[in-house]
Parts: sequence; structure tokens; C-alpha cells
Amino acid sequence: MLDLELLAAKLEFDLEDVRMLLNMFLENANKSMITLENAVIENNFNEIKNSSHAIKGSASNLMLEDITTLSSKMEELAISSKDADYNSLFMGIKYELEVLEKMEVLA
Repeated sequence: MLDLELLAAKLEFDLEDVRMLLNMFLENANKSMITLENAVIENNFNEIKNSSHAIKGSASNLMLEDITTLSSKMEELAISSKDADYNSLFMGIKYELEVLEKMEVLA
């Protein structure tokens, strides 16, 4: 579970700012996930790369390690145009976003 107070201390922000940033991240990530899902279905490596890169960057800035790791792996595979189980990576990112969304402290 994400410790918001620890994250706020690491980012040197107050708790309300961290909540706001996480909510903005979720809003943007969910938009990127729609594009990413379509790219995975279409096996569009360029769009997989772009969408996973966007998610990775934002997640990394907020020290969301699991999302950063999954989206980074997806981006690396897409850059090399490798056939891979992109759907599993997508579902992993989706799961981590859902966990984050369910945190009552973000409301």
C-alpha cells in the first residue's frame, strides 16, 4: 500500500499536493490506458511505445515503482518491435492503477 506521508516527504510536497498530483496522474493515466489498450489490440508498436512512455514518465515522477517498472518494460519491448505478451503487461498496469484509485486517502 502506498504511504502518502512518506511519498510527500520524499517529494518534498505537502499531503494535499501529493493527493492532487496522484489524482491528476490517475486521470491522465486512464486516458493513456485507453490508447494503450487499442494499441495492444492492434499490435501498434509505435503507439504502445508512446503511451507506455507517457505512463512511465508520470509514474516515475511520483515514485510509483510498480507502474513505472511495468510501463518501462512495455516501452522497451515496443521500441525493439518485439512480439511479446503486451496484454499481460497492460493488465498489470491496469491492476496497479485500480489499486491506486481505491485508496480512500485520495478522495
